[in-house]
Amino acid sequence: MLGAAALPSRRQAVQWFLRFVAASPLLSQAPAGAQERQEIYWPDRLPPLDGVVNALEIETVAEKSLPKAVYDHIAGGAGSESTLRRNREFFDRITLRPRVLVNVEGIDLSTTLFGQALYSPILVGPTANHKRLHPEGELATAAGARAAQALMVVSGRSTQPLAEVVEAAGGSAWFQIDASDDHDGLLRQAEAAVEQGCEAVCLTVGASSPIPSRRDIHNGRITAQAHLASGLTAHSAASISWPHIESLKQRLTVPLLVKGILSAAEAQSALDHGVDGIVVSNHGGRAMDGEPATIEMLPEVSGVVAERVPVLVDGGFRRGTDILKALALGADAVLLGRPVLWALAAYGPEGVERLLVMLQHELALSMGLAGQPNIAGLSRSLARVHSR
Repeated sequence: MLGAAALPSRRQAVQWFLRFVAASPLLSQAPAGAQERQEIYWPDRLPPLDGVVNALEIETVAEKSLPKAVYDHIAGGAGSESTLRRNREFFDRITLRPRVLVNVEGIDLSTTLFGQALYSPILVGPTANHKRLHPEGELATAAGARAAQALMVVSGRSTQPLAEVVEAAGGSAWFQIDASDDHDGLLRQAEAAVEQGCEAVCLTVGASSPIPSRRDIHNGRITAQAHLASGLTAHSAASISWPHIESLKQRLTVPLLVKGILSAAEAQSALDHGVDGIVVSNHGGRAMDGEPATIEMLPEVSGVVAERVPVLVDGGFRRGTDILKALALGADAVLLGRPVLWALAAYGPEGVERLLVMLQHELALSMGLAGQPNIAGLSRSLARVHSR
């Protein structure tokens, strides 16, 4: 017979029960990224900028700092958010195979895109409406990017004048524009961006009429009736096609990239119509639910392109190893979307700088451990994609 001392106290019993619940596989259905961030908590305060150590922690601070509706709008995805989750989860199916006994005394992150020398292959991707997160909007983002020596792709839906953003970025930036049925207006906007100092134009396709986010519906950003009717409305870029892309390319004096490619066939079409670069993107899982992860499709796209034009990729990147996997699988550079917004919301331009510098350091450390001293030497042999 057990003595009384062997029986757990009520507090111990509760602790054991909570540990049991925490280990339950049912928690695996948490929103994308939630499990990675469960260990990060400051119950009574938000940490100072030098107290965060990775991109996931910065998102936690942003979530605590922003109104729920604003956070949900940025964090959410289309429909059931399966594309959003897959973007992040697919990284776990890719492993790295390091080389050993390689001299990695001087890690070199530098690369070149369209003849432009870059400090690293980590770019600030195009996202809209930065003033909802910081009073200076895109000017603050550009200042942070400049401090980290990172190229910024400015959204066509910037809340600050484009010329001022380019200046804040150090006089060097790219411009992103959404595909539109107004073909003449599209050309005028692209040409104006070039006149204001943008050194490349990135045209986003396949995101003209995204499936509404259920988070936005529940938070009252849109009504359930509008959600139901959205499937019956015409797309805002229903008439644009590859010949229009070719025409736009012929009129521009800077490189033209197409953002939204997710298959070898589409990549080949882009090449056939003369684009200068391809961005593998599902628009952060915000457009169509049920699409593959971008890192999942990257090898297929890069295989068809075969280094004829630069291939960039976005979607789910949070760690230096994520970026290294993409570079090994054929990407020339990686675009960051949500992480930059979280950094801006949580800490302003200094947060953007710290995020980018952290990821640059993580990438350099990962390259050193993998026996890869420079970007140019990365190859497909470094990464293996597993079926499960």
